[in-house]
Amino acid sequence: MSVSGAQLEAIGIAIARALCAGGTAPVKGPEASIAAAAIAALQENFRLEAAIDQEVEKQIEKLGSSARGLDQTKLRAGLRERIAKQKGFAL
Repeated sequence: MSVSGAQLEAIGIAIARALCAGGTAPVKGPEASIAAAAIAALQENFRLEAAIDQEVEKQIEKLGSSARGLDQTKLRAGLRERIAKQKGFAL
């Protein structure tokens, strides 16, 4: 999934505002700092997801001709799920 820097910033700010606004356990601190932390977490999440996708492609390349004839969508999804699980990453 491709998300622009502006979109990440907008999401981070929205998360920070929601966390600071209250509920049962509002987050205390400067909204800008909370937004920066949310943005950093989102960026790391997208980086890890991209790394998983790259690993999927490497695995498919390793399979070579034995992957021909298989449903590529299901193969990619299965590999992605398995690799993510191994890395402790929730898709």
